[in-house]
Amino acid sequence: MASVPPGDITTLPAVKVIFNAPFDDKHTYYMKIINSGGHRIGFAFKTTNPRRLNMDPPNGVLDPKEAINIAISCDAFDPAAEATNNDRVTVEWTNTPEGAAKQFRRVHEGEIINSGGHRIGFAFKTTNPRRLNMDPPNGVLDPKEAINIAISCDAFDPAAEATNNDRVTVEWTNTPEGAAKQFRREWFQGDGMVRRKNLPIEYNM
Repeated sequence: MASVPPGDITTLPAVKVIFNAPFDDKHTYYMKIINSGGHRIGFAFKTTNPRRLNMDPPNGVLDPKEAINIAISCDAFDPAAEATNNDRVTVEWTNTPEGAAKQFRRVHEGEIINSGGHRIGFAFKTTNPRRLNMDPPNGVLDPKEAINIAISCDAFDPAAEATNNDRVTVEWTNTPEGAAKQFRREWFQGDGMVRRKNLPIEYNM
């Protein structure tokens, strides 16, 4: 499904969100997103002013022609003291993978490059396998070969779950001489040297 471009979405309103003064109290504006295309999509909001603007829900999954109401809230602020001309919200969307569950998942795209002169096997692990997943979780790379890795984060409540220890670790080792280019877990269990790199996970709240 990744090779098929995502179809259009419809937003109501189509052009802008307007909050009317006074701004001494919280305002909520309701908009609608409609998946106008023919494939299931995942969508996510971001904003230039996360201190002031919030979206509920901030992300989700929509089947073809399905719609969802979004509450955009604006916290109280002093328009005489704070700039507003750059405030906006952005919605991003993409087709979900074939057969994926209808559960929103954030994905970070990364890359591994074998900078050495030997074929290596690599494998990922994480301190939080309930939340974080890597695709592919392991593999084999020839010298100077690269591979794209998708690190996905399942939906969770940051107010109720700790995040300060979340990280992913990639381990790698040289493959045995003459071994086929097919990952084998036992390469990491022998006497050969295994190297590792820890990558802490940061969440932008």
